[in-house]
Amino acid sequence: MTVRRKLIASVAALLLLSGASTVLSSRARERTRLALAAVQAGQARLERLLSIEREVQLRWRELSVLREVSASPAQIEVMRARLVALEGQVREAGESPAGRPFGREATALLSAWHGTLAGVQAGDAREGVAPPTAMLDALLAWRKAERRAADEDARRFGAALDAADATTMALLGCGLVVGSCIVITLSVTLAAGFRRLDTASRHVAAGDYAFRLPVGHGRDEFARAAATFNDMAVALERAIAETHEARRRAEEASAIKSTFLTSLAHDLKTPLTAILGYADMIESDVQQAGLATSMADLVHLRRGARVLLGMVGELLDYARLEAGRMPVALGALEPAALVDELADTLRPLLEQQGNTLVVTARWQGTLTTDPAKVRHILLNLLGNACKFTTRGTIGVEIDGRTDGGGVVLAVTDTGIGMSQQAAATVFAPYVQASSDILQRYGGSGLGLAISRQFAQLLGGDLTVTSDEGVGTTFVLTLPDLERAGAADPASNDFEEAVALFAALDQTPPQTRLSA
Repeated sequence: MTVRRKLIASVAALLLLSGASTVLSSRARERTRLALAAVQAGQARLERLLSIEREVQLRWRELSVLREVSASPAQIEVMRARLVALEGQVREAGESPAGRPFGREATALLSAWHGTLAGVQAGDAREGVAPPTAMLDALLAWRKAERRAADEDARRFGAALDAADATTMALLGCGLVVGSCIVITLSVTLAAGFRRLDTASRHVAAGDYAFRLPVGHGRDEFARAAATFNDMAVALERAIAETHEARRRAEEASAIKSTFLTSLAHDLKTPLTAILGYADMIESDVQQAGLATSMADLVHLRRGARVLLGMVGELLDYARLEAGRMPVALGALEPAALVDELADTLRPLLEQQGNTLVVTARWQGTLTTDPAKVRHILLNLLGNACKFTTRGTIGVEIDGRTDGGGVVLAVTDTGIGMSQQAAATVFAPYVQASSDILQRYGGSGLGLAISRQFAQLLGGDLTVTSDEGVGTTFVLTLPDLERAGAADPASNDFEEAVALFAALDQTPPQTRLSA
């Protein structure tokens, strides 16, 4: 039986029980109302009989007094009216079968009293006033019968109340039993179904994608949910397996690519080094021979070789980063001194582009990090700022981190800036803003990608904000790492020279490089 049918059956049972309760309660209330009306009617009859008894005794005394004194005609008329009113009460009360004996006695007594009143009015009151003894005896017997009837009505009223209470309690008990059965049945069904789903979800969350829920022969909602869950688990297991296989293939391809890049970079580096060496030898020979016109060609040759050597170095660095084999050589670094040093290195490029460098050092001190990698990051950022800014301002701000555990360096320029789309991919490897950028400036598109990975390797980060036509700001955040034994390596003047010559060999910028 499905949960839906169980709910429908439960609602139907509750509705039937509610209807039965309404009918039985209505009948019990009707019986109670009738019994109460009978009790109230009996009480009213007793009150009327007591009133008649008081009236009889009062009229008897008044008539006795009028017989003894000389009554005026007005008093006699008042007395006659009172006797007539008493006759009306007696006639009304004596209509019931139980009151007929009393009615006969009362009629005879009142006739005698009318005769006595007529004698009083005529001045002939020889006979005395008839006593109401027989009438009162009949009235007393009637009152006793009414009292017994009232007691019987009160008993029936109490029985009706007890029956109503018993009916109410029985209905409440039935409602409690039926409701409890419904709640227990539904709670057991729902709890068992949800418990199975929770167990299956926990297995899948723990990585047990082969877990399956038993479906059995049930046709309720939980059986269908179990079948759907099993289908989902099968699809998920297949998708996870395909993902793992795709990841394995991607890792193998990445490893092959890294090995290829490393081999290619080493294969290229050897002849480039030889070219540079021969260029130096030829330059010495040309200088000795006094061939000044050939010096420009040698300068271009050396620049091109150094640019190629720098690109090969970037390929090697990126291959090491992808393979997770990039070492970190910790040492002491003074950011302000490093910025001043790089400013002297880049001064020719600054003057060529007509730019002004403004350094704001709000934080002075030394931190422990990898000086060579920080130098590489700042040289790349400042070189890009110089290339893409013409007759503008390049700013470097040095500030301490808010938590006091490192330094924040912001490199800002007033150059051509970047669009939001270009800024979103500025740190992606092998990415240029456009084919025009690649043709005009060349490069491997690895500079900013390597810089950011260096920053993250040192426990920090490199972020960018830019507005096209306004300028760009790169923010480098570095923590103060604990000294781990490696001494400060010697500065790589050759790498700085390669970056400088690569920058000097570019044409004036019109658009910004994005990576």
